[in-house]
Amino acid sequence: LSAVGLKGEVLLHKLEEDNIIVSTGSACSSKNRFSRVLKEAGHSESVLDGVIRISFNTDLSLNDIDYVAERLNTRAKELKRTMLK
Repeated sequence: LSAVGLKGEVLLHKLEEDNIIVSTGSACSSKNRFSRVLKEAGHSESVLDGVIRISFNTDLSLNDIDYVAERLNTRAKELKRTMLK
């Protein structure tokens, strides 16, 4: 997932406030700034800079997933409004 125009790291910290833990790195550890796979797929730096990785497990309910989606949407909108000021 990429929040274009936002830094993935900033969004990560906002989601932590909602007890949602995500990552900005790829599943395989890497010292590269951007995911090699996403970069090779031709994504722009603005897309790559906003990438976060969300992992799910079988213990999550549909309500949990809805909560993550709602908070992600809300936090991204909040950050974009803040950036425009």
